[in-house]
Amino acid sequence: MFFGFCITLIVNCSDNRKPSGRHFAQQTAEATEQISHKLTGVTSNTADAVKAIEGIVGVINDIHEMTEAVASSIEEQSETTWDVSRNINQVAEASTEIKNDIIQVAGAMEEVLGNSERVRVDSGQTMDGSRKLRTKAQELSGLADYLKMMVSEFKI
Repeated sequence: MFFGFCITLIVNCSDNRKPSGRHFAQQTAEATEQISHKLTGVTSNTADAVKAIEGIVGVINDIHEMTEAVASSIEEQSETTWDVSRNINQVAEASTEIKNDIIQVAGAMEEVLGNSERVRVDSGQTMDGSRKLRTKAQELSGLADYLKMMVSEFKI
């Protein structure tokens, strides 16, 4: 606007007209007022931009906090998963030992049954139970082997 005022002043002077002091003061006041309005608008826009940037910074901080919480949860879950994996491995090893013990017990029972006719006749039911126990032991052995396989494939 100031530029426009200068052009007007130059045009008025080139017409060999003398601008009046009052006219000059009025144009200066108008130009000053327009500049003031524009500065107020720029200041307002700048304040709005600052508020928007502050809001964005707040959102970024919230996202950062959430990311840290998720990372912490993942770390805790990894530790828990590792503990569970280690416990499953221990259970699988214990199951194998139990299976071997059951197979030995079943073998010992068959030997005792072979030593005495009377014991064999009276312990027919025990023999059936021993066979069932052996079957269950073999099933348990298969389950233990399966668990070992699953644990060995599980990686953290």
